[in-house]
Amino acid sequence: MTYRYSSHIYSLISNQMKKLCLTTAIVVSLLFCVKGLQAQTTETKLNQIELMKSSLGLWQTLVNNDTVEYWDQQQYGHGFIINAYQVVKGKTILEHINIFSFDPGVGKFKGYIMWQKKGFATWIGSYTTEKKYHVDFATDYNPEKVWGTFDMIFTDSTSRNHLHFVNNKKTHEEVFSKVK
Repeated sequence: MTYRYSSHIYSLISNQMKKLCLTTAIVVSLLFCVKGLQAQTTETKLNQIELMKSSLGLWQTLVNNDTVEYWDQQQYGHGFIINAYQVVKGKTILEHINIFSFDPGVGKFKGYIMWQKKGFATWIGSYTTEKKYHVDFATDYNPEKVWGTFDMIFTDSTSRNHLHFVNNKKTHEEVFSKVK
């Protein structure tokens, strides 16, 4: 009688263990499936170079009553050059030259900007959406040494806002319109 009783208990425990193992296997499989689904992205990569081409040409902003600033952006092979200058009471004053190219290794543009009177800076930037271009001014292109940022937000094909930040504080904003 003891043998039948322990055999019955063994059979019950064995069936419970089989159910538990099967349930555990199903749960673990579902977790792996969910984890795999989370790793997939429906986000399409933005074509950084094509989006940058939307900035080609001459852009202007009114600085004050007698000063207009121009940004003339041209393509240079696989890179780009911006010549920025101001016209103050009819006199042209150079502001800065910005030279940059796309680095496929990091998926961003890397640039070098040289101001007429204020020195230079290195930066890393990319389109985060089709309408927003973000730049981190980073010492020696080091993303851990960001000291300022710049956002260019397109309102349409002929207008964009430039937002400048230093230490996460907005220093100024400009509204540019396309001349040609």
